[in-house]
Amino acid sequence: MNNHQEYFEDKKDEKEKSSVLGSTAGVFIGGMAIIQLIMAVILFVVWIIGGATAFIASIVCMFYNSSIGDKVAGFFLALFFGPFYWFFYIYKASYCNKYPSITNYYD
Repeated sequence: MNNHQEYFEDKKDEKEKSSVLGSTAGVFIGGMAIIQLIMAVILFVVWIIGGATAFIASIVCMFYNSSIGDKVAGFFLALFFGPFYWFFYIYKASYCNKYPSITNYYD
């Protein structure tokens, strides 16, 4: 009986150790999940802000001197791809870089 008792005591010790390790791992995994959630929320907020500013910039660039094709492409890029609009804005040299001409009717 002594051997059986030692066997069950060893199993009991293993269960206690595994439960302590399991709870520590659970806290670690829970902490990682919170960090991932925070990172996802930050990415989402940056994406929304970048997309909104891109959309507003594309509307403002409609009134600048550039080709109609560039204006339409910029608008749809901002509308559908959000922050990726800024790559088009930087890459296309003739897009949104000249102020509209002002006609003075009083001269």
